[in-house]
Amino acid sequence: MPIIDADPADLRDALLRLRTRYLDLEEPRRWYSALVCSILVRRGDLPEWTDWLVEPPRGSDIQLTPAVDDVIDTLFGVPARAVLRPVEGGAIDTLGKPNRIVVDPLRQPGHATDVEALCVVADKRRLDVPLSDPAWVWNDPDTGAPVNYGETQPEIKHSGDYGSQQGIFCFLPADQLFELEAEADDVLSTPRPQCPHWAIRDLPRRSKADDAGPPPSQPTASCGLSLKQCASKGGGTAGPGGPRALIPDVEGSSRKLLAPGSFDRILEDANPNGVPLPSASDMALVLDYLHKGHGKALDANRLNELILPQHSAVLFD
Repeated sequence: MPIIDADPADLRDALLRLRTRYLDLEEPRRWYSALVCSILVRRGDLPEWTDWLVEPPRGSDIQLTPAVDDVIDTLFGVPARAVLRPVEGGAIDTLGKPNRIVVDPLRQPGHATDVEALCVVADKRRLDVPLSDPAWVWNDPDTGAPVNYGETQPEIKHSGDYGSQQGIFCFLPADQLFELEAEADDVLSTPRPQCPHWAIRDLPRRSKADDAGPPPSQPTASCGLSLKQCASKGGGTAGPGGPRALIPDVEGSSRKLLAPGSFDRILEDANPNGVPLPSASDMALVLDYLHKGHGKALDANRLNELILPQHSAVLFD
């Protein structure tokens, strides 16, 4: 990407193009998971095992909830006043006047809305700020009035997409998969309900806060290796679950790594219809603009710093 100067309208357009292509995917949250994992691998926080015939590396004791939050701040974090004017009663006031926010183009609205908006996050509190809001730097500050946001806003939660119930985690350990050699790829490609460790078992299920006594046992789709939920939609109803990618290094270990072929499996799940993926040039513009807090002399360097070329090749057009 050549070095360019971008104005606020260019940022808005790139954010919208990213979101449009992201939401065109069959399972967009899977693509988001792959994006986050690619950055964790580049940082060295999450080991990537790249070949079934090579002994797997030791996993990492990564705590995914804070790690994911940090990656998203790295991607889309920006000084608040670089993109939002401090309009009285506007988004910045509603969020408690934060110095730094996240403008997340990939997050869908927290509530049903009739207007087009972008998700803005501060300390996990989110606002869906309409594109027409005069607080945005790409709008005329004297046009229109800021939104009355009210008191209740949904909290941002990312960690569910990295679990075993409907996410990408799998309890099949790397050392056992290594013994299978090339057959391991077929094992991880098999739908979760066909895994020999998968079964419906009567397990204690979380009860309501005001219930007395221990939680009752209920039919639950679970993993025989961990006795935790796997590929379940609740009430003992089987679901396919997500692609198996994130695994422990040995049985029972809390250490995690990415299995060979993980990005291909996640992207196949995210985009089975082969629609155009988010654009690398749009992502490069957004990452550099938000990082610098303005659009002077932007290029692809920040994208290349955060994501390895082999991962960018499957994540972006």
